[in-house]
Amino acid sequence: MSAPAPCAVFDVRALIDHLLHWGPPFEAAARGVHVAPPAEAVDRTGGDWAKALLPQLDRTSRAWDVPEAWTGRTHMGGPMTYPSSWWAT
Repeated sequence: MSAPAPCAVFDVRALIDHLLHWGPPFEAAARGVHVAPPAEAVDRTGGDWAKALLPQLDRTSRAWDVPEAWTGRTHMGGPMTYPSSWWAT
């Protein structure tokens, strides 16, 4: 888990934790729904993290696979809205 990840600012553990932390708000953003990320800083990589991560990645990718997800404006864990197409950059 301490091996480097493709993104230089994360090791594998930090990348998995980041995906588990931001997965629900990013999935909700595709649907135009505001969901705040969890406020507490906890390590989400304990236990069977793959059991949580794989379904979250599937839900998120399916949510953004809908063409309507890329239109209009959406939230990403905060009060500000952004163009939905911004998330493709």
